[in-house]
Amino acid sequence: MKISTKAWVAYIKKMSQISETAADLMQKWVQKNGFGNDKALLDYAFALSQHYGQAIGALSCQMYEATAAAQGAVIPTAEMAELPEYGEVAKAIHGTMKQSQNNVPATIARLIKQVGADTTLKNAERDGAEFAWVPHGDTCAFCITLASRGWQRMSKKALKNGHAEHIHAHCDCEYAVRFDGKSSVAGYDPEKYERIYYNMPGKNSQDKINSLRRLISGKNPLTLDQVEFIIELEGNPEILGGRSPQQWKNYLEFLGFETKPLGAGSLRGIKFEDGGGYRINYRGDGYLQYHPEGRHHKVAYYKVSNARNGTKRFDTEGVELDENKR
Repeated sequence: MKISTKAWVAYIKKMSQISETAADLMQKWVQKNGFGNDKALLDYAFALSQHYGQAIGALSCQMYEATAAAQGAVIPTAEMAELPEYGEVAKAIHGTMKQSQNNVPATIARLIKQVGADTTLKNAERDGAEFAWVPHGDTCAFCITLASRGWQRMSKKALKNGHAEHIHAHCDCEYAVRFDGKSSVAGYDPEKYERIYYNMPGKNSQDKINSLRRLISGKNPLTLDQVEFIIELEGNPEILGGRSPQQWKNYLEFLGFETKPLGAGSLRGIKFEDGGGYRINYRGDGYLQYHPEGRHHKVAYYKVSNARNGTKRFDTEGVELDENKR
């Protein structure tokens, strides 16, 4: 059985709406009342965590039970995880305020989202179910790392201080569960996430996460499909022989890359359709160019340049060229 994209998106949309509604209400309260009355602030934040934590916990229970029923698993009624205590809310709010008061609404959203995740995992532990962290939307590097772990048998080791790991605001990733050892969520591809993670430069996990973060966030972020293509291109540039220049251009644009005319030489600014070449840029140091056969080149070739391998040229069959054959 596979949870459909439609069903999964509907679920995470409802989860997101609950935490975002609480964050919006917290934002409106702060705009009206400010931060002068600490007790009033904490009382309101705590009330939000209880009301909306109850809502998101109940929704998590519903999804958990529906998943079990769809997979033919007979389980006890799902139980909601504990709601945040007053002291926990106060500690989170005060900690956030030391960094930036503007992030207080996001902290409330995180505390509420935490209840949903804890509910899923604690029921999974009780019932011996497997779980997976399923990315969605603008996924951060750490979420991809968690997702790369694939389906895992639930145990107390999966919890950090009794809570689900890495829960943060502005994130639509959620935990999924399965009881039959074979079901999944449509579009969830842990092998892909694992390939991406292990091919990131770095001596340790944090280095790899930071390398991935630089690719998929900030200015000109790359999609995961683009990252996977770059990994394959840099690790096995001979793949360039598998498609024609036109097919590569179409494929690169399908992946979301912007193909531009060459920026230098006699074909500078000439579109591919008019006999010119094309190029894409990725990261600060990487690019792929296609140069057609012409007055200055004996054969058509691809030029690949990146910090990992330097600059190399390949003919349209994917064979590396030496300087005398260009």
